[in-house]
Amino acid sequence: MSKFSKNYFNTNRLPPRCIIYAGTYVPERKAWISSLFDSMERIHGRRIIYSFARKGRKRYLVVFNIYGGPAILQAIRVIAEGHCRQIFFIGSMGAKKLDVGTIVLPTTIIDKTGLVHIDSPGKSEVMAPVSINNKIREANRRLGISYAEGKIVSVPAPLHNMEHIHALKASDPKILGEEMELSTFYHFSKKDNLYAYALLYVSDNQRIHLTSNETAAKRARRSGLRAATRVALKVLP
Repeated sequence: MSKFSKNYFNTNRLPPRCIIYAGTYVPERKAWISSLFDSMERIHGRRIIYSFARKGRKRYLVVFNIYGGPAILQAIRVIAEGHCRQIFFIGSMGAKKLDVGTIVLPTTIIDKTGLVHIDSPGKSEVMAPVSINNKIREANRRLGISYAEGKIVSVPAPLHNMEHIHALKASDPKILGEEMELSTFYHFSKKDNLYAYALLYVSDNQRIHLTSNETAAKRARRSGLRAATRVALKVLP
């Protein structure tokens, strides 16, 4: 373990598996998640928040407050240096047509954040690992969780105001929506030889705004977040 990672965690050995939650950290969302574990203890962080958790005999590193490509890249590097090899990313997305709360399995991610291109000039798409996606499909089946799957665009910010990205989404019916971290997550996890899993849930669409506090929307987001967590707990070895 590097000095940097040891300084974060004050231990020589991280749990072998990690679940990363994208999005702003608020106590309500943490409560939705922590109730699915047997125990959870915050250990470090104000911007990126790291916790240790247990479920049965399994130990987890749980990461909150990941917002955008740079934050997920930082978390991946810290986790990789701590020799945690199995990482499950759970994020939210804005969908074109899917209902709020829908679980989405990403297959191809178009990078519009710029970080993948900086590391690999000319590279614009990242593929989700096929064998890992098959494990997630099987876990969804066993848990009785319905889901969509398809192409996602990773963007630099929710209010990016980049017309060419809007035009790309509108012109390609295979694109289900957009989020901010996935292309960076998959690209740099592969670079660090990590086993990278991911699921998204729809937080907003053309009918329901991201800032909506309608009871039905909040309930659907909660259901999606908890369903994705159940899959992560099922599939991580």
